[in-house]
Amino acid sequence: MFQGKRVYIVGGSKGIGKAAAIQLARQGASVAIGARGQAELDATLAELRSAGKGTMVAVQVDVTDTASVNKAAADAIAGLGGIDVLVCCSGYAECDALLDMDEERIRRVMDTNYMGHVRNIKAVGPHLVRQKSGHICLVTSMAAITGFWGYGPYGASKAAIVQMAEALRQEMKEHGVGVTVFLPPTTDTPGLVQENLHKPDVLYVVESESTFNQTHPPDVIARHMLDGIARSQFLKIATMDSWIQYVIVRKLTGLYHYLADGELQTGRKKVAERKAKGLDPKTGQPVG
Repeated sequence: MFQGKRVYIVGGSKGIGKAAAIQLARQGASVAIGARGQAELDATLAELRSAGKGTMVAVQVDVTDTASVNKAAADAIAGLGGIDVLVCCSGYAECDALLDMDEERIRRVMDTNYMGHVRNIKAVGPHLVRQKSGHICLVTSMAAITGFWGYGPYGASKAAIVQMAEALRQEMKEHGVGVTVFLPPTTDTPGLVQENLHKPDVLYVVESESTFNQTHPPDVIARHMLDGIARSQFLKIATMDSWIQYVIVRKLTGLYHYLADGELQTGRKKVAERKAKGLDPKTGQPVG
């Protein structure tokens, strides 16, 4: 599918981005990965060079800094000799009740998740327009549509990407450039591990013990994402549990609210009972 293609993945040193980069390398693509951490970039670059025979490039980038984004994009274009596919896969979660989050936390998650995508589109988009071909994949989240307690600002940053993608699709269509917006479900990534360290107890319990939500391996989710790009699908949803959530939210909103409220109530009850017994509120295990 991607034999000979040149792909730049922002957020490509770990998680879904890394899994996609390795799969692309195995398919014969040339791959550039961008991220902040140099050690992770170096380690992933070595894996890519072992996985494929194409050109492999690593560029350091801070998606909250326009100058950094522009330089990294220029270096990726130069290193690969051009770009056919841009994948914006960077982002992180801030989880808490809206009233408990200060403006700086909210502003930071919006600047990273939404504006980070915007900066990379503006940095690479003109190149794709000039060559009159290519594809842009914007990685967002199922949280963009399944609003839930503690995910207000994070979900808003991801929903903004979906709305922007609708307009971008029309902007790029006249230049022969496709757009995919990818909504991954909960995925077992380093980002999720970091997120869980600071996640409110009730949200951790609901997400990890939910009847309707599963945690998926990154290589599976990356494969779905690449399939969406290859098929030029605008909206790509990966898994059956995600499709069920999507249909319920879009078509049966009242039912979704009933189910979501029930899960939140159950989660709060579990946390309260565990605390009363002196157990870890997140895991239900003895403390210490």
